[in-house]
Amino acid sequence: MKNKNFLLSLMLAFLPLITWAHDFSAPNAEGKIIYYNITSEIEPYTVEVTYQGEEYYEFENRYTDTIIIPETVTYEGMTYDITGIGSEAFKYCQKATEIHIGNKVTAIGTDAFYRTYSLNTVTFGNSVASIGNYAFYDCTALNSITLPASLTTIGDQAFSYCIYNHRTTKTNQKYPSVNL
Repeated sequence: MKNKNFLLSLMLAFLPLITWAHDFSAPNAEGKIIYYNITSEIEPYTVEVTYQGEEYYEFENRYTDTIIIPETVTYEGMTYDITGIGSEAFKYCQKATEIHIGNKVTAIGTDAFYRTYSLNTVTFGNSVASIGNYAFYDCTALNSITLPASLTTIGDQAFSYCIYNHRTTKTNQKYPSVNL
């Protein structure tokens, strides 16, 4: 009995050490829950969008349909600027079709939308300066994007294999148009 109580006490002691990828979640204006990591707790207070759970694949279809990333989010009385889309935030989100990125987002992380096959529309805010490696890798439904004038860095293979319908026929390949 002592061993069982000791093990239970030990498990309860380590329970606070279990972490999630996100620090908090909040609904956007459309009522969809977005997950965030706090990136600065001093002014200006900032966050980046992330995924739910400990690993990106635990809830990979949490984000669905059209996702609108606002410019700010309020949590526990604090207003945070949303300045980033974190690494793997939307990785393998097979039900996300459109993403509208707020004007305060400056960076899109590595693998942020990696193999989000259903993603067909991306609207960048006017502050995005960098897009990480493999950010939109293999997003086969993307048919056009307009990159903002603020963009200074595009990572390795950020848009590789963004070929519409490339799995069905090699003779009918369509490549996304990129407007600078």
